[in-house]
Amino acid sequence: MEKLKIWFSSRPLGAYCAALGIVGAAVTGVAFVAVWGTAWGKDLFAPGAVLMTVALTAYIASRGVVSWQEQKKRDRESKEFERREKVYSEIATFMLQRFIATDRTPEEVKADRKTDAELRTHAALWASSGTVHMLAYWQSLLSDVDGSALTPMQSELLKQSFGRALVAMREDLAPNPDDHELPRNVILKSIFND
Repeated sequence: MEKLKIWFSSRPLGAYCAALGIVGAAVTGVAFVAVWGTAWGKDLFAPGAVLMTVALTAYIASRGVVSWQEQKKRDRESKEFERREKVYSEIATFMLQRFIATDRTPEEVKADRKTDAELRTHAALWASSGTVHMLAYWQSLLSDVDGSALTPMQSELLKQSFGRALVAMREDLAPNPDDHELPRNVILKSIFND
């Protein structure tokens, strides 16, 4: 009995439907032949038609049913994508605040640095190597100028680094390679006015 269970569980449902349909067609075929030669075959039409109908219905239903494991995997991937999107969005917001926030208190700056570090730590666990490298490069540039006024050259370096990090994060989030074609300068122009 155990071997039979293994055999059935390893076969796709479509194969069972096809086999059932073939049996139904054979029974109906025998009914046609028997009706032509004798009158007793008419009783086989109904069972043959039922078998073929059941086979067709089961096959159509099997095509639309998603297994529990597949649905669980899809749900897990969806939650992971939402988490990444949220973390990347918050990282980008903190990076942008470094450019525009000039009147913050030291306590606010310290709290933002802590949150920023926590977010980058989360991203470091699952982000692509390109994203991790871009975030590290951004942080190294920022640590060179943090707390002091930015020169135009430093500001441009930070903007370009910010753009590279955004492109890397977009590539992590976009499953379609066609979505990666947006140039860095277009992304930066959509954020900065200059």
